[in-house]
Amino acid sequence: MVGNILIPVSLEGGRRTPFIARWPGVIPASTVSNALINQTDVFATLADYFNVDLASQYPGAAEDSYSFLPVLTNPTLDHPRPPMTVGGGYRKGPWKIIGRTELYNLEKDLSEEYNVLEEYPEIGKALYEEYTDFIASCEPKAASLKVKEDSRRRTNRFHFLVSPGRPQSRKIMPISEARSNG
Repeated sequence: MVGNILIPVSLEGGRRTPFIARWPGVIPASTVSNALINQTDVFATLADYFNVDLASQYPGAAEDSYSFLPVLTNPTLDHPRPPMTVGGGYRKGPWKIIGRTELYNLEKDLSEEYNVLEEYPEIGKALYEEYTDFIASCEPKAASLKVKEDSRRRTNRFHFLVSPGRPQSRKIMPISEARSNG
């Protein structure tokens, strides 16, 4: 964060974080999985464990959450997670695109040292189009989500603004400043 502007970070450093789980008798000890999960997936995983049907019991909730319970019990399985946004980038399988100018194959280059966009322009173009289509589909919902202060609970101290024309342009500011900006 610079000043009070939140700057999205797309690189794996700071994004790629180990998920450590211990569940004696269920998760095999000393195993490692390369499954790609997101923090949002914890919600669906817990719902899966407790046999909660999110679609019927909580319609519209956690639409971006995908259970990885099968991977916990069998770490050799893949987690068929759909693509996801990462800061100002888009991640699909081993590929990650950042804007129109950077493409990385994370299976071969986890440190993101080699931009392979010139070698794989068709993959870059396809991923960028998917990314912009995905962002466009989220904009109407995201633009309407402005967290406002709840008069009954004075715990919300920040207002999260999403600029509809620029999905990566986000600003977190004190509520007092947000009130004056609408």
